[in-house]
Amino acid sequence: MGRETVGLRQVIVGVVLALTLAAASPPAEAGGWRHLGPEGGEVLTFAVSPHPGEVVYAGTSSGVFRSDDGAKSWRFCGLAGERVLALAVDPTTATRVYAGVDNVRPGVGGVFVTTDGGDTWSEA
Repeated sequence: MGRETVGLRQVIVGVVLALTLAAASPPAEAGGWRHLGPEGGEVLTFAVSPHPGEVVYAGTSSGVFRSDDGAKSWRFCGLAGERVLALAVDPTTATRVYAGVDNVRPGVGGVFVTTDGGDTWSEA
């Protein structure tokens, strides 16, 4: 058996396996997944506060959203129009959050910080 035959056999087995798994897998909504938001942009990152409570931040393609009830509801909390690629909640101060953004200025990213849980942001 030549090298081409073995390679072709691996490709065929891989395709058959992928099709079998795809056919056997239920759609996401049937498997227990449901949309929790936020509305207003593609979610690119999120951060769960390590402090007591159920605070979650979501970085989206259009800014930062905050949930105070474990992602049941969301509110916009800043950096409108910014593509937020990273979020981090300060482990010692619950209201201090850092956001890494992609387009502060064309071609240049940046880091922003809030010290009031997302009500106001400034360049870090």
